[in-house]
Amino acid sequence: MWHACAGSKHRQMPLTDEVEAPKECILSGESPSSAVIALKRTIICCAERRAVDLYCTGGLESSPLLAYLNQLSSFCFALGLLENHHAGLSTGMAKGK
Repeated sequence: MWHACAGSKHRQMPLTDEVEAPKECILSGESPSSAVIALKRTIICCAERRAVDLYCTGGLESSPLLAYLNQLSSFCFALGLLENHHAGLSTGMAKGK
């Protein structure tokens, strides 16, 4: 399972009428397909961090790329929640209550 924290940008993101965004850290990858989505999100987040490093050091002049990678990561987060919902699975919380 992949760990993901629902930051404020994710809580504000309208997923659909079907799925409510969690307000705390979750365990992603409840199904094989949502695990693949979580892995893709992890790779996108690594690319986003690298792009920020390049941008800050002058090695990247395209700031729209940063926004694109950020939105793509948010989309993958939402897609993973929706995939769990359609599979009939609930998204587990990282800390049990």
